[in-house]
Amino acid sequence: MDDDGNVANFVETEQLIYVNGWCFSNLQIRGSAPVFWQQRGVTAQIKITRNFDFTNTAFLKHIEDMNNNWGRIICLNLMSKTKKDEQTITTAFEEHMRKNNLQSVRYEFFDFHHEVKGQKFDRVNPKVEQLKTLIQRFGFYSENLSSGEVKTTQLGKKHKK
Repeated sequence: MDDDGNVANFVETEQLIYVNGWCFSNLQIRGSAPVFWQQRGVTAQIKITRNFDFTNTAFLKHIEDMNNNWGRIICLNLMSKTKKDEQTITTAFEEHMRKNNLQSVRYEFFDFHHEVKGQKFDRVNPKVEQLKTLIQRFGFYSENLSSGEVKTTQLGKKHKK
């Protein structure tokens, strides 16, 4: 992360599905945890480079930017609880989430690699079910391609159905 709240590996991904004359779309964003950390080389230990007090301003800029651009946020942390380096980042990140009491962000932890170990991807289903109501509030974009009618849109917190 930099002092303006920009994080590494930050991408916006849109999934488009075309079926039976309809276009469906869902937008997601992802990026590195918004804390200051470094790792020299692939195998080197991760180190938190700034404590909470010297990170929080940039952290809040990151959250504010996400709120302004995308609205409602579900932050799904997929890092491992058993890998020491990932846990170091998770601990720093969760401290910011806890101390800032952000009303616009829903934080969830899900140790993805542990849960799906052995190609058991159905173990994602309980987490999806837990977040189902929130996910449904986001909605998705749908358009009839022959008529151009937009049936639904994906919504952030600034828009209400």
